[in-house]
Amino acid sequence: MSIAEAIARIDSPATVVVDCLTLWVSNLMQAGRDVASESQSLVEALASSPCSVILVSNEVGSGIVPVNALARAFRDHMGHLHQLLAAQADKVYLIVAGIPLTVKSPGSHIQPPGVRENQTTEV
Repeated sequence: MSIAEAIARIDSPATVVVDCLTLWVSNLMQAGRDVASESQSLVEALASSPCSVILVSNEVGSGIVPVNALARAFRDHMGHLHQLLAAQADKVYLIVAGIPLTVKSPGSHIQPPGVRENQTTEV
């Protein structure tokens, strides 16, 4: 069962912790799965869930650009997933040396990936 399917099956308010998205993406890549599609499925499941979901992940894009193509693809998949989730999330924290830094708080607005400021989209 995928993470999206598991979240979609919960039909009552609850708090769910998903730890760790970094390992999840790594496993998807190892299995030859479509990471972009799986990421979008997760975003959609979160949007329709009655649950409070806490997602745990590692920031992998702060270092040097990997020489290895697979490592670059992994870094890019993680960055895209983080952008999708941050755009939808109410709160986003980056933990550095055990100290939570607020990246996004309720009421903040983050543009989803691929959408420029002042760009209109049809729904």
